[in-house]
Amino acid sequence: QIAHRYAHIGRKPRMEPVEVAEVVWDTVTYFSGRQGLVGGITVEAGNLVDVRVEGNAVLLGWVLENLIKNAVAACSSGEGPGRVEVVCDYPDESRTLVEIQVSDNGRGIQPREHGQVFRTGYSTRKGGWGLGLPLSKRIVEEYHNGKLKLLSSVPGKGTTFSVILPVCTPKDGSC
Repeated sequence: QIAHRYAHIGRKPRMEPVEVAEVVWDTVTYFSGRQGLVGGITVEAGNLVDVRVEGNAVLLGWVLENLIKNAVAACSSGEGPGRVEVVCDYPDESRTLVEIQVSDNGRGIQPREHGQVFRTGYSTRKGGWGLGLPLSKRIVEEYHNGKLKLLSSVPGKGTTFSVILPVCTPKDGSC
């Protein structure tokens, strides 16, 4: 699976209509079924709107997996039971965009470091390489015409990342 994912990186991926809720559900299910991977941290899906985007399911799944892995790592060093939640909804009434939020109740990121999270080499983890978020941002923005951003982070309270993607509609010919 890892080799399959990396085969999609560095070349123009095949884009097609992708059910966002299905990609989110598959990724969350992958984590929630592997306690050895999450170490007792709860990983669950909240509200998931049923919507399609023009994208690549393998790469979108990889982005979500990276965000969830980071959230699990942030929770593993925190106090109390760790929790990661992934939700998917429309960010406004136009319904032309869909937003996936990955939230945790982990250690958070210091405010002075917020501007560094997408810089190659930046990591909050000891031994981290700082490649996951820059690569995820590239996948979302260059291949999917979306946005990946740090929505909020409070030290000791948790972090939320947001992936915003354009919804494909039958009238634009992409679905």
